[in-house]
Amino acid sequence: MNPKLLGQRIKEARLAKKMTQTEVVGSFITRNMLSQIENGSARPSMKTLQYLSARLGKPVSFFLEEEGAVSPNRRSMDRAREAFDAGDD
Repeated sequence: MNPKLLGQRIKEARLAKKMTQTEVVGSFITRNMLSQIENGSARPSMKTLQYLSARLGKPVSFFLEEEGAVSPNRRSMDRAREAFDAGDD
């Protein structure tokens, strides 16, 4: 998995949940480390990725799927799922 793409997916998931980096990391990792992960300059360990996935309400596979293997409707489905979870009409 491309570190930039992985970081971008983590950041998009965080912003979709309207969470700050500090809120996501808690006391598990530093905010600076999350910033490096989101910018693609650091790779999270599997343990860190599992933690971030749980905090962001996404399965680990969401962050690891290669773009070519993902349905072209993924983003639409994610938005619909988020709207449903939020109770939006």
